[in-house]
Amino acid sequence: MGELVLYNYWRSAASYRVRAALALKGLEAREVMVDLSAGAHRQADYLKVSPQGIVPTLAHDGAVISQSLAIIEYLEEVFPENPVLPADPAGRARVRAIAVAVAAEIQGRTGTRVREYLEETWDAATMRDWYRHWGRAACEGVEGLLAGHPDTGVFCHGDRPGLADCFLYPQIGALRRREVDLSGFPVMQRIAEACAIHPAFIAASPETHPARKADSRF
Repeated sequence: MGELVLYNYWRSAASYRVRAALALKGLEAREVMVDLSAGAHRQADYLKVSPQGIVPTLAHDGAVISQSLAIIEYLEEVFPENPVLPADPAGRARVRAIAVAVAAEIQGRTGTRVREYLEETWDAATMRDWYRHWGRAACEGVEGLLAGHPDTGVFCHGDRPGLADCFLYPQIGALRRREVDLSGFPVMQRIAEACAIHPAFIAASPETHPARKADSRF
């Protein structure tokens, strides 16, 4: 099979999801950095790759796939070894539901595009209030999907990390950077602690990414 090429940005939570999934599956991709902070995602060259102007985007064997969930699902279908989805239909549906809840409810209200708009129209204090309110409100729903469910284990689904953890852990990191109070969400925090010491998440982490070390702004 051809080379996997991942257009992403080291700080992006959505990019982190895919890097973590690649690591869990034992796959390697050539990374192309798209510097969101410098507006590279809005440049004409990148818009030819991703008309939405978002990261990550995966290119493989002539296919170009955007959106982190679609990318990970593609990897799962094309490279079935080391699966990140459960074997049973109900388990797969549950894991997907958690992933979508994180992407739509948490990131959808507190992500980069929302932040850029708020920074242009609101003062800093109002913007912080937005993040803290909607961050916690969205986390309540995700915590509800996890707490007390018989399939929740060390990780979101059982005792091996998978698709849902690839979505949850990077988003928790983003919320913490924005100083969202995560007290009251013990299951999410416990799962985050397990992810923090897992080799795949360490390998994919923004903090250890070579692009971060080369970026003098951070």
